[in-house]
Amino acid sequence: MGRRRRVAASLLMLKGFSRRLENERKMARRLQPTFADLLSRARLFAGIAPDRETFTKAIRGVLSIYRPTIRDTVLNLARREALKGYRQSIAEMRKLGFVGISSPIDFTELDKDLTRLVDDQLKKYPDFLWHRRDSLPPNLERGLARPIARAVAPYALTYGAREALHHNNIRYVEWVSVGDERVRLTHSHAGVHGQVRELGKEFSNGCRWPKDPSAPLKETVNCRCRLRPALSPVL
Repeated sequence: MGRRRRVAASLLMLKGFSRRLENERKMARRLQPTFADLLSRARLFAGIAPDRETFTKAIRGVLSIYRPTIRDTVLNLARREALKGYRQSIAEMRKLGFVGISSPIDFTELDKDLTRLVDDQLKKYPDFLWHRRDSLPPNLERGLARPIARAVAPYALTYGAREALHHNNIRYVEWVSVGDERVRLTHSHAGVHGQVRELGKEFSNGCRWPKDPSAPLKETVNCRCRLRPALSPVL
């Protein structure tokens, strides 16, 4: 792979990372009104619920009402992110000299994974709110929306990129980190950065791809890495 193509691909990656941060903020903003409503009810329950069991049961009841709205908001935004990830991956393929053919994305796996992610996150909120019931700050809805947005937006982009790789019959992929001081050791040049595997096979950190839901959390939380196509298993 030529130097110019690598530089062009790296510049494309940096632009994509900047857009991803903005996309996370946008998703969090879209979720905040729903969580603001939830918090108004939590403040009400905090004043009348006699014990933890009553409070958390009431919050779970409210969450069951809001869950479809939260899930649908997340899935709609995630599909848009997946399409962006798909287009970015196609553009990068072409920069690197691959054909880069576009086809429709199958969102079945994405919807299933993100529905599970949303449900897992919402399960934490009753106890989280109980422990803060005496002082629920005015802008806590941002704190409730942000963890979901941070998990969903990068995963959706990665999903779209993987779909693009599958559609173009890319056999080998290279793990690429952002390369700054925040990159965890196992994802850096001393870890998986630059490693090449068959698409879908595990890298040395136990992940099949960045944000792999089946991998250990220590390898996926706040991960900003990505995959790019490689010509052979050895670079």
